[in-house]
Amino acid sequence: MTGMETLREYVLVLDSLPTDPQKVKAGFNSPQVVTACRCVNVGLFISGNLRRDVTVDIAVHRDGTFQIIQFPGEQLRRVSPDERSISFFLLKAMRKIEDMVVGERRSLDNGITLRYLSSEDAMRLWSNKVLNIADPNAPTVREYDTTDLTGVFLYDKDEVIREYPVAQAAKIYKSRTPERFFHEINLAVDQFMSLRKPS
Repeated sequence: MTGMETLREYVLVLDSLPTDPQKVKAGFNSPQVVTACRCVNVGLFISGNLRRDVTVDIAVHRDGTFQIIQFPGEQLRRVSPDERSISFFLLKAMRKIEDMVVGERRSLDNGITLRYLSSEDAMRLWSNKVLNIADPNAPTVREYDTTDLTGVFLYDKDEVIREYPVAQAAKIYKSRTPERFFHEINLAVDQFMSLRKPS
């Protein structure tokens, strides 16, 4: 572990994540798995390397709980950016999380962290940092001061968190897809950082 601080945590909220072993093996993933893989890819990987200061959460809402698969950039090992590799990790994670009880946390040997939380505890976890929720009526990413683009960025793809309002959450523009949303934030931060580099 490097001890590097996570500056951005991307959260994709889904109402299901169907991970069928035969489909994963054959490369015929469900639309939810494809989206999750793309979010991990664009959120974490850059030019064949990992963003060590970024974490990507795939959060599956089920019966008042969240099953959360966390990909923390600073801890990940043996994870590659291709869909097949990520989908196998999601399959393994979902199998493990099914055996967990609410409130439990586990770490896999490749650095992926699993959490099984009540919805209230999950919202509390994400609200420990500045929580930004994607909203189609909010300002675009480019209208934000890039120094504000830190904290948690939550994209509720299936609109399942409406019953868990967070008073202090900020609104940020909701792109058409979650992977585009994560990519646009990373791009804005990268451009800002490149301007700060001495020439």
